Amino acid sequence: MFKFDMTVLLSAVATMFLLLAAGFIARKAGIIDDKLSKGLSNLIICVGQPFMIVDAVVSMKYTPENFKTGMFILLLGTIIHAVTAAIALGSTFFIKNIDERSITEFGLLFSNCGFMGFPILRSMFGDIGVFWGSFYIIVFNIVTWTYGMYILHRARPEIKMNFVKMIFNYGTTPCIIGLLLFIARINLPDFVSGAVSYLGSLCTPISMLVIGGLLATIPVKKLFASPKVYYSCA
Repeated sequence: MFKFDMTVLLSAVATMFLLLAAGFIARKAGIIDDKLSKGLSNLIICVGQPFMIVDAVVSMKYTPENFKTGMFILLLGTIIHAVTAAIALGSTFFIKNIDERSITEFGLLFSNCGFMGFPILRSMFGDIGVFWGSFYIIVFNIVTWTYGMYILHRARPEIKMNFVKMIFNYGTTPCIIGLLLFIARINLPDFVSGAVSYLGSLCTPISMLVIGGLLATIPVKKLFASPKVYYSCA
């Protein structure tokens, strides 16, 4: 039984906010520019995220109970994404600009559940929280690289729908690898699991720096004065 502690949650969110603020300041100071921001984003997607996913799944010992819980979360994650997809589609249907509609729909459906979610889960529940979250991330990545790509393709045909890339990419492939390692009960050597953990831990601080840097490029008025922003948040 886990006891919900609001102070732990607020502390974790405050930590994320400080990391974001550091990225905002770094961009304003010229330390982070467009080239570096793009490079850091690629580092997260191509290196940090795959190792973060694998580490989250294989860090827990296989037990029938853990496996059963993981399968339940896979089912729950599928239902959540299906319901959210319907809500996102319906709530953006009136937006006439197809680019704006697609990006808004994409943003409503897909959250920053990994980079922000994992540190919060770890702070509140420990390793088991990250383990639970990893099964949700499996669904998240599969839906992102399939239905998510379809949403973007509707607005921009140049974004090609490639079946092979939908299955084998930096999001879904590590999910499959991690799940197979977990089910096969393969324990990685300590030096390997340590390296995987270190590389996975790059995600949160770097992603927050990148997001903070991107926010620094948006005029304050545009960020807070647009009714559409509040509508999307609601």
